[in-house]
Amino acid sequence: MKLERYKVHSASTRLRQLGREKRRRRGVTFTPRAMRIRCQTRKGASRSCFTYIGCIFCQSPLPERQKYGIIVSGIFHKRDRFRLRRMAGRKKVPRIVVQRLPLYLRALSTLEEGSLITSQELGEMLGISSAQIRKDLSYFDGFGKQGTGYQVGFLRQKLREILNVDREWGMVLVGVGDLGHAIARYGGFKRAGFHVVAAFDDDPTKIGKRVGGLEIMDVALLPEVVTRMGLRVGIIAVPASNAQEVATAMVTSGIKAILNYAPVALNVPEEVQVYQADPLVGLRSMTHYLEGS
Repeated sequence: MKLERYKVHSASTRLRQLGREKRRRRGVTFTPRAMRIRCQTRKGASRSCFTYIGCIFCQSPLPERQKYGIIVSGIFHKRDRFRLRRMAGRKKVPRIVVQRLPLYLRALSTLEEGSLITSQELGEMLGISSAQIRKDLSYFDGFGKQGTGYQVGFLRQKLREILNVDREWGMVLVGVGDLGHAIARYGGFKRAGFHVVAAFDDDPTKIGKRVGGLEIMDVALLPEVVTRMGLRVGIIAVPASNAQEVATAMVTSGIKAILNYAPVALNVPEEVQVYQADPLVGLRSMTHYLEGS
C-alpha cells in the first residue's frame, strides 16, 4: 500500500490541494473527517481486484495541532475491502450483529479445533440463515473462503478477539440476595473468563459475611474498590427501586458495562453498555403461543 503524507495548516487548505489532484485521480472523493472509498475494477485485472483511493484526515498530537492528510491508494484483493472500509468509518457494526457473535462463538466451542465448517452448517446449528451469518462476519473481514468454509480454530480465536474475551475480566456484583448468591457461585462465568471479584450489599445483616469465597462489603465502598481494582464490568442484582441508584454509582466509579438483572430500564451515558437480563420477559413472550394449549 502506497502512503503519501502531507503536512498542512488546515483541512481546508489540503482540500483545495486535493481538488486539483482530483482531476488526475478519477473517481476519488475526499472529506476532512473520514475517508470515503469508491471501488473500480482495474482494466486488465482479475475481478477479485479493486482499486482503492481515499484520504484520511486526523488530528495530530503535536502542540501546533496541525492537520495531516494521508492519501491511500493501491491495488488490493477483495478480501481487504472490509478492512479498508473500517478505516474509512464506512461500516459501523450494528448492535444486533454484535449480539449474535457470542452465539457463533458458543457453537464453535463445541467443534474440533482443526475442522472446517460452512455457514450453512453453522446456521443449521443455530437456526440462523447462512446468508445472515456471512453478512455478520463480513463486518470483520469475513474469515472464510468461498467454497471451503471457515477454519473452526481460526474463526473461534478471531471472534474471541472481536468480543474482547481473549482475556480475563473482573466483575463487581451489587446485591447479594437469593439471585446474587447464585451469581456469585455460578461457575460458568469463571469458565468463560469472567470473575466476580467483589460483592456489595446495603443490608447490615449481610455485610461481613462470605459468599462464593468473597466477603460482602458495604455498597458505600463501591467507588473506592472499583477504582482501586480497575474494574469495568458490573452486575446489578438489586430490586428495581434501587437499580438506577446503583447504576449511577457504578458509572461514576468507572464501570463501562452493566449486566442488569433488575426489571427496570437504566438511564446511563451512551458510552456505557447495558444488557438487560430479565427472565420474566422471555417467559411472558413464550406464553403468548400457549393459548388454547
